[in-house]
Amino acid sequence: SGARRILASRHGEAEVGMTALGADASPCEGIQRAGRGPHPVRRSSMPTPTWTVSRGHKRRSEGMTEGEREGVYMPLIGDDAPAFKARTTMGEIDFPADYKGKWVILFSHPADFTPVCTTEFMTFASMQDEFRKLNTELVGLSIDSIYAHIAWLRTIKEKIEWKGMKDVEVKFPLIEDIRMDVAKRYGMVQPNASTTQAVRAVFVIDD
Repeated sequence: SGARRILASRHGEAEVGMTALGADASPCEGIQRAGRGPHPVRRSSMPTPTWTVSRGHKRRSEGMTEGEREGVYMPLIGDDAPAFKARTTMGEIDFPADYKGKWVILFSHPADFTPVCTTEFMTFASMQDEFRKLNTELVGLSIDSIYAHIAWLRTIKEKIEWKGMKDVEVKFPLIEDIRMDVAKRYGMVQPNASTTQAVRAVFVIDD
């Protein structure tokens, strides 16, 4: 069908560690080595849902959580990747159409200018060339404005030094998502955690 599929996902709090990738590594292995390894989503206390098809990807019609009734939906492994257009620090993107033929790691963080989020971005940025050798692109997201993103990334490059990394330039797109449109499509906003910040989430999307 040509649809882009969710191959792995992870939601929760984690800090990225700096690790080199081998030539035979996969995108999933790369994330695992970076400290945010993908795992199947667990739903231990959720009712069994009934699935319907809507707008090109699956939606639940029954067994929905409160968050999902508010428009928050967490794609599962094997689902089509929800499509969207968004403004980023690298210009407008049409996702996932702009990444046809490549793997994509889409990840979110709670807020700009926070310590763990800063070290995560520095680590991913330092590993970008290694991911590209695996035909894999990185795309980040937080519920902040494009102006906050630009100021934060400039601060990372000009002022932050961490574990031997400095002058780090983030060259992959960081999505502006003030209205939480993308975050809700990917289940990155979870009301029991916060209604104004995205949780840490990672999605590996195939080519």
